[in-house]
Amino acid sequence: MDQLVICFPTSIAGTRCYTDALTTPDTAVSVPRQTGLGIFIINTDVQPPLSIFIKATMQDSPLVIMAESAAIALAAQLLNHLQGHQKTLLSDNQQLVNFLNGSNFSDPPDWKIKPYIQITASLLSRTNLVVRTIGRTHNQMADSLVRQDFSALQNNQIDYSRVYTNPSHGNDCPLLKAINDGTINIVMVLTASCC
Repeated sequence: MDQLVICFPTSIAGTRCYTDALTTPDTAVSVPRQTGLGIFIINTDVQPPLSIFIKATMQDSPLVIMAESAAIALAAQLLNHLQGHQKTLLSDNQQLVNFLNGSNFSDPPDWKIKPYIQITASLLSRTNLVVRTIGRTHNQMADSLVRQDFSALQNNQIDYSRVYTNPSHGNDCPLLKAINDGTINIVMVLTASCC
C-alpha cells in the first residue's frame, strides 16, 4: 500500500487538517472562474480538542489543480501558526500529495500552481508538517465547507470576513493569529470559526 495514503485519518495523533477545493470543471480554454476552498482543522493535542472551520475563495482560478494547490498552501500557512508537535495536512488530490512528497519541485503538474507549491514546499522543508492523501469519503467536512462556500459564491450570498472565535480563548485565539499571519494574497478567507 502507498505510504502516502491514510486509510484511517482519525488514528493520526496531533493536528489533522483536511482541505478541499471546488470550481467548475476545467475546459479546453483556460477561463478564470470563482473557486471555493474549505479547510477543517482538528487539534487533539490540546484539551478540549480545538476545531477550526474555514471557508475561503479565490477569484481567478483557471484550473482545478490550481484551486486544490491554493487550498493546501493556505492550510499549510495556517497550520504553521498553530501549536502542536505533529501536524498532518490531508488532501484527496493524490497528484498534488505525490508531487509535494517528491524531491524535485522544479517541474509542477502545471506551472500556474508554482507559487502555491513554493509556499507549501518551503513549510514542509522547515516545519514538522507532513502531507498525505485521504479518500474522498474521509474528507467530508472539508467537502461540506467548500460546497456551502461554492453555493454561496454562485448565488452571490457571500458574507465576507466573518471570524468567530471561541470566547474562552479571549485575545489568545489561535485562529485569529493564524488568519492574521497566514494568508495568501490571492485567497480571501470568507468565514472562519474556532470551537
